[in-house]
Amino acid sequence: MLKNYFILFLILGSFIFLKAQTTNEILVHDGLNRQYILHIPASYNSNVATPLVLSLHGLGDNIANFSQAGFHQVADTANFIVATPQAIDFSYLGFSVGAAWNSGVGAYVDGTSLGIPITGNVFPNENIEDVAFLSTLIDSISANFNVDLERVYATGFSMGGFMSNRLAVELNNKIAAIASVAGTLGSNVNTSNASPIPILHIHGTSDATISYDGNNPNGSLYTILGDSVPGLLDFWVNNNQCDPNPSYNANYAMVSGHSVEYYKWDNGLDSTVVEHLKINGADHEWFAPFYPREIWNFFKQHKNKDIEIPSAIRTISELSDLILYPNPAENILHLSSASKLAAVRIFNSQGQEILRTENTNSINIEHLHAGIYFVIVEAENSINKLSFIKK
Repeated sequence: MLKNYFILFLILGSFIFLKAQTTNEILVHDGLNRQYILHIPASYNSNVATPLVLSLHGLGDNIANFSQAGFHQVADTANFIVATPQAIDFSYLGFSVGAAWNSGVGAYVDGTSLGIPITGNVFPNENIEDVAFLSTLIDSISANFNVDLERVYATGFSMGGFMSNRLAVELNNKIAAIASVAGTLGSNVNTSNASPIPILHIHGTSDATISYDGNNPNGSLYTILGDSVPGLLDFWVNNNQCDPNPSYNANYAMVSGHSVEYYKWDNGLDSTVVEHLKINGADHEWFAPFYPREIWNFFKQHKNKDIEIPSAIRTISELSDLILYPNPAENILHLSSASKLAAVRIFNSQGQEILRTENTNSINIEHLHAGIYFVIVEAENSINKLSFIKK
């Protein structure tokens, strides 16, 4: 069983998994028990910074099902960590809709045909802070494993695709790139402060749930409140300031009898791109292993340019008897070791040094914001790396 995020993060020794580990985990966030499945590949080595992929299920789905989407098999070969988190259940007018992300996508509901006395816009779970939850989940996993903070990615299907696009807008200080499948950008997402970020979008042209061209495929009951695929691509191409004319491959691949067209808008700010796989004739469906393989091939090309991690954080040195407690910590952080501590340096998750002390075993951290922090401790010819969570 994996340690939960309350246990301090030690990446000092040479700890290598002999076989892949897939476990069910719980992270308490905003008073809710948030579940996720964590997959650690057999090749994981705590001495090596390892990419992390968030894999987000669609509306009404669950992590037991979506953890079978094919990313675990790719991760075992390519060596990255996969986290598959569970959304919160959503009910509307007493009807259970199923697990739903606060992704910014909604629907205009016309209940008259079913005798439902409500007509208007519905945005599932808009009171649930899912962006903050997923941010904390990244911090939590990073506190237990040597996650490469420059290579954290998000992908998802349907509403999970919408949620990935929301993360691209609102959490791109932590997300290096996203890939959405059959889910675009919800109308309830404020894109005014969006920054350049690499984007891959995959969509079937005959999708009867999230229409490719934005036309309502659902009859008179509801209309999706989100972008069409052309609208989504135009937004990201303009936001990233890519070349307006894409490169194009009409015969990129075949998957389950569907021809795949490939588009790439290149030369965006900060070397960002927008790529699109157009699955001709495909409905609202997930094709494995093709999708996970294509998504990883896209992700592995991109790093988060906004995160600059100092060489001290990258350097793993010899193991000592150093103990850091409590973890999480709220006011005072304590360090215990038989060795004399020469210097303690604290970095935030963006790699910025925010505190430095000398010859001390107790550090006041009241002024720090909640989140994950890295600690570099110099002690008698050794440099030791730990981390802690500030409550």
